[in-house]
Formats: sequence, structure tokens, C-alpha cells
Amino acid sequence: MNLIIKKSGIFYWIFFLILFGIYTESLSQQNLGRQTIVQFDPQNSVLKPDAPSLTESVPMEKGRISSIFVSGVGGVSFDQVALPETSFKIKSLNINYNSKTKDGSRLILTINGKLVKVYLPDWLLVPIAKYTESPYYSCVTLFGKLNDKTLEKKVTEQKGRVINYHPAFENTLIGIRLAYMDMLLGYPFTSDLPKSSNGNYILGAGEIKPDVEANQNGAYNLSQSIISTQNKYKYTFRSYIISDYSRLITFKQQRDSLVISGFPYYYCWKFSSDNKDYDINKVAKELSLKYNQKMKELAKSPGNVSTQDWLIDIMISLAVKYDGNFGFYSEGTFKDLVNIKTVPEKKQFLEKFKPESLFDMIIKTEAYMSRDSVNYLKGFSDDVSSKPYLFEAANPAVWNATVNTMRYAAFFRYVKTNFPKAWLAFLNQIALIDPEPRIFTPTIMYDPANKEIEKVIRNIRK
Repeated sequence: MNLIIKKSGIFYWIFFLILFGIYTESLSQQNLGRQTIVQFDPQNSVLKPDAPSLTESVPMEKGRISSIFVSGVGGVSFDQVALPETSFKIKSLNINYNSKTKDGSRLILTINGKLVKVYLPDWLLVPIAKYTESPYYSCVTLFGKLNDKTLEKKVTEQKGRVINYHPAFENTLIGIRLAYMDMLLGYPFTSDLPKSSNGNYILGAGEIKPDVEANQNGAYNLSQSIISTQNKYKYTFRSYIISDYSRLITFKQQRDSLVISGFPYYYCWKFSSDNKDYDINKVAKELSLKYNQKMKELAKSPGNVSTQDWLIDIMISLAVKYDGNFGFYSEGTFKDLVNIKTVPEKKQFLEKFKPESLFDMIIKTEAYMSRDSVNYLKGFSDDVSSKPYLFEAANPAVWNATVNTMRYAAFFRYVKTNFPKAWLAFLNQIALIDPEPRIFTPTIMYDPANKEIEKVIRNIRK
């Protein structure tokens, strides 16, 4: 999501969660149901039109340099595997679920034959375990999609948000907490927590009602820290991914309890074209001069490589680089080239084009790749991520749910990798568990005063 820094006064707004007008009330009754989160705040209404699940299997190490991934998925994504601390040697491990004990103590962990206490309520335990078992890493995104493309287009055109969730986090409280984490830097209402349609806070076991004033103070301090970081580096980021990238997540037994360490990392990035001095025409001119010079040298060389063959090889290498990383072509010759599977078939496809056409396509494509290249702002990211206490102060419930998701997903991946039989038995034990509170997660957020979106929603109801 894009960063929107608010002035200090905005954090002292009073947040109200109110019901929609008649047109949305009927739709919410039909699509959302009991304990629906009807509205985040008066300025940002939410509904749940049908949307696909977020099924992104690209890990951060690979996806972080892809413009498709960072701008199309973004959000919250965890893929690390936890490691036992150096002094903590594990010879045996077993994991079970006991439904007869108190919620929060149902995860029964035995390491080296000794019981290790874990506090993890079902509303966290079950979705995180199912998330870990899946091949997908992304938890939630505000760059989502809807099944109804007309509504999706209208929402995004009118600066609304489409929210998609990992299958394990759909219609769960943790899904809402992770969505709020993604919005924590940009939306004042995230200092509060959402309520059900009857006006009560929806809280999981172990959570307490928010101290909204304290959260607003924390959000203000967080915003000031971000501004200070911007001033330090004299730039800001386009967006970020809340991740465990570059983090070492470790665990140990401390006395008789499991302790997992590590905090989320804000991977901040921007496109090359976001730099003030970026000029795509200048880039294209420099590329043209470089390739013209190379072709002159090639023409004088005694080798047998023709200019066309050389250009074809470059086109194929660009197609490989483009595939999965860029999305600026929706159709056309280069898109057709990308879709061709084998190198011989690609060469055969390109042989029908004249060198002049190949040259122009190379310059255009490389210029666009330069424009959409992802710049990882490491120093900026490190500074922002070095103050986890500021994020926690802005909303402890949201932060704690996110930290628990990252840590326990990493720990469960360790168990899954090293003790697969115990892990599969555990999954079977929780397969039918439907943890409370039961909610329906919204998939769009928009300005309720927007008549264009209201018109589309009315048409959907017909």
C-alpha cells in the first residue's frame, strides 16, 4: 500500500463504527452474515463481494525484485523457517492438540521427552497451522482482485481497496488483524479495532478492548518516526511488504515454555521511475546508442553471427527476464514471445521480423524494464524495522497477531520439515476445528460517499 502520512491532529479523531444505508444493509445481510464487520469507520466502508483467495507461492527472496509481486501482492508475507538456538539441541519432538483443555493451552508440545508450554489460542493456532501447511506465503494484500471485474475496476479507479486473504485467513479474526497491519501506516482508523454489526468489539482469546487514545498517541509517534527516516534519507518509499525477509527466527525452551524470537521486517521499495531525475527518454537514448555501437562492432568482426541472430538472442533473454517479473505488456509481439515455451520455437517466431523491428522492440522493452525495476531501500527498511515497539504502540492487538503469525508459522515450518509424521498427525487433529470468533472478512474498502461505486453495487443487487 502507499504511505499516507497524516498530520498529528488526525490521530485524535473520534472513530465511530456505524451501519450503512439501506442499500448496503440489505447486501451485507445477504453476503456477510452474523458478526460481520460492517464498517471500518465513516470514511472507509467495507463489503464482501466474491473474491478469489490469495494463492501466492513466491517467497520474498525471489519475489522482492519482481514488479508484479511487489505491486500486485505486497501486503503481508512470511516464508522463513525457524531454527533452534545453537545451544538448544532437539533429538525428538511431538506435537498434539487436546480439545479438552482450556483454549490457549490446547497445543501440546513435547521436546526431548519433556512437556513444553505454549500459549496459542485456537483463533491463532488453527489458521496459522493451516497457513503453514499450504504452499502459499502471502497472508493478505490490499492489491487484491474481485470475481466481478466491473466492480473491481470501479473500486480501484475510485481509490478504494480490494482485499484478498490467504485461504487459511479468510473469514477469520486473524485475517482482519493482518489486514489492519497492512494498513497501519496509512489509515487512522487502525488505531481502533473493528466491531461486529451489533457494535461490540470482536476479540479473540487473550485480547482486551483497545485503549484507543493510547493507540492514537502511538500512531502519532510512529508517523513522526517515519517522517524522521524520510528526512534522514531525503526520500520515501512507494510501498512495502511486511515480511520476515532477512530475519533470523529462532526458538528455545526457557524454563518450561517455548520462546520464539524475531520481529517482522518492513521491506520498503520504490520503482526506478519514482526517482525525481528519472527520464525514460534519456534511458531509451542511451540504450539505442549502446546497441548501435555494438552492431557496428559486430559488422566489423570476422565472426559468423548475423545482426539478426544477435538481436534474436537479446530478445529471448529479455523474454526470460520479463516472465513473472514485469507486466507492462498485456498483448502484442513481445507478449506472444513470452508465452512461447521453448527457445527453438522462440527463435523461429522471431526470424520473421526484420532487424530494425527487433531493435526497436529491444529498446522499448529495456526502457520499460528500467522504469519498472524495483529498488530495495535497504537502509530505509532497516531503520523503519528497527523500532518494533513503535508499531506495537500504534495497535498492540494488531501487532501481536502479526508477530505471532510470523513466529509460529516459522516454528511450524521447522516441525513440518524435521518431524513430518508428527506434523501430519497434528494437522489431522485440527482439521475440523472451527475457532471462535466466527466472522466474515470484507473484500472491498471504499468511500461510502462515492456515487460511482454505489451505482455499481446497486446494479449487482439487481
